[in-house]
Amino acid sequence: MLPIYAPLPTPAEMQLWDNCAINEFGLPEVMLMENAAREALRALEELGLVSPDVASPEGPEYRAGNEQLHALVFAGSGNNGGDGFALARHLHDRGLQVLVCHFTPLGKLKGAARKHAQMARDCGVPMHLLPKSNRPPEDFLPPRFRPAPSTNPGDLGSLGELGNPPGRYRPDNQIERNGRGLLVIDALNGTGLRGPLRQEALARVRCLNRYAADRRNFLLALDIPSGLNGLTGQPEPEAVRANATVCFEAGKPGLFMPSAMPFTGKIFVRPIGLPAAVRQKHPASFRLLCPPMRECATPEGLFPNNPGTLRKTGRPGIWPAPDVLAHKGRQGQVLVIGGSVGLAGAAHFAALGALRSGSALASVACPEGLAPEIRMGRPEIMILPLRPECADVAGRAERASGPEGSGGASGPNAPGNWREWQPFHKARLLAAVEALGRRNSSALVIGPGLGRESAALPELLSAVLALPGRPPAVLDADGLFYFTPLAGEKRLPFSLLTAEDIITPHPGEAASLLGTDPAQVQSGRLNALHTLCNLTEAVVVLKGPGTLVGQKAHDSGANVRKMRPITISPFCVGQLAVGGSGDVLAGVCATLLTRRKNNFFAQNPVSALDLASLAVHIHGRCGELIQAAFPYGGNSAADLAEKLPEALTELGI
Repeated sequence: MLPIYAPLPTPAEMQLWDNCAINEFGLPEVMLMENAAREALRALEELGLVSPDVASPEGPEYRAGNEQLHALVFAGSGNNGGDGFALARHLHDRGLQVLVCHFTPLGKLKGAARKHAQMARDCGVPMHLLPKSNRPPEDFLPPRFRPAPSTNPGDLGSLGELGNPPGRYRPDNQIERNGRGLLVIDALNGTGLRGPLRQEALARVRCLNRYAADRRNFLLALDIPSGLNGLTGQPEPEAVRANATVCFEAGKPGLFMPSAMPFTGKIFVRPIGLPAAVRQKHPASFRLLCPPMRECATPEGLFPNNPGTLRKTGRPGIWPAPDVLAHKGRQGQVLVIGGSVGLAGAAHFAALGALRSGSALASVACPEGLAPEIRMGRPEIMILPLRPECADVAGRAERASGPEGSGGASGPNAPGNWREWQPFHKARLLAAVEALGRRNSSALVIGPGLGRESAALPELLSAVLALPGRPPAVLDADGLFYFTPLAGEKRLPFSLLTAEDIITPHPGEAASLLGTDPAQVQSGRLNALHTLCNLTEAVVVLKGPGTLVGQKAHDSGANVRKMRPITISPFCVGQLAVGGSGDVLAGVCATLLTRRKNNFFAQNPVSALDLASLAVHIHGRCGELIQAAFPYGGNSAADLAEKLPEALTELGI
């Protein structure tokens, strides 16, 4: 497996990690809770909200600054509340004016949460028990800690704008220390949420969001914003809208789903001391794409709603430079099977994506008459012209120079034979694929711009995919259409695909494959991915913001999980949503597949799942790289392709 992932345990798996560390490895729960609180405090320091330890030389001066800051901690009755009590003690020690609001009497708390609540109280942290009531919780707070009515309309956001815009955090990270600003800590539910919020819990979430609506405040969520589903990233039915979130030990899958972006703010992932043996014993079902790069985004290790500032990390990369002794035949050869009248650009971008991501050779197999439109002035894109075997040179010249229809109504020189897919293309196409399969460093891209009109395509695709010893294939766009119910009697079986292949549907194509609609796919992306993976042995790349990559596990015993770990891409970049972007990705996937057998990577063998995940990262990073030049859009797929070498350089050793 390539070293390109961070584990993302589900909430249930995170609980298993905690229990294993405590019960099997003997780590005290009180210590883990203390570690979590200290990491949350460190995050506040890095955000510039809390000044350094008073033990520093500048201590008294910084303490004076902290004393002007008021902090309000909302603590639940479980472990998340215990984290809040521990953090409140640290904030109190730093000189902040702290008030802890709790909803359960301290004497009824249990375990480590009770211990930390007692320590905080013994250290002088003020506590305030909020009663059960139909009135809003803040009505029972001292006036200084209530959400303040604003005389400046710009201070307050509407209900649709609570907290921060999706994927962003307030850049100044400042709280109005001498005015009404508050540091608010959400320690209500954490990952312990089970199902939709009850009315009482919903009222508390709404209370915190009234604080979040005041832009003079800063709201930090511990582990996960309360009300947010840690698996799906959906609010249940509402969630706290935080300015920042500190995750303990590992992120959770839901935090990196696009639906979670309005709620999480800036995300920190911080260790709290769980042994590595715990992760090895109970592997996470999800993982986040975060390859080691010579230059990387968000230097604080935040995954990574903003590109942040690039910096050198000193970590080893995973992308070697080309072998100085290699020839072009060993540097990757991709054959794109695609292109049709009006859709030639898709095949062009797939070939361009393959070339710019490192393939030495990229060819497009297409009806001969489409060649000029597909090349579009790029001589490096080669053409495998498909023509009738009996077509003569004179007929080709006549077809090229004469008016429409000059080749006759039928026969090898008929107009359609030169620009449309025909049954007699099969022999030459299979010969080319068979020859390519004899080379270790080769791959196919099937589908970009292929079209759906030709009756010959199902037979051609079936013959190519069933060919023994063929190269691994990336199926995209119209190449997927013939696997959908819409293809009717000509529908192709998924058994034609192998574990070496990759399919890259966007939500619309995924909906066609599943016989549903795109809205259902988007509202249940994890379920859609699971269903697609159960249809095929191939790797599935479900495109869209927060792209998901998955594959069904091979059955090699009763203990093997049905799914290999699902990869979540952290990229949600609007500049990727342009025509041809998916074709570029298909070309990148194919280039990486060409590396699978030539010992290109340091770790070998490399699975198609890892290669597809890395391709998604490279493609997403290109989207980030062009944001500076096209902050409001206007870029094309060609701009994405031209950024591929820069993205590869970041991954270089």
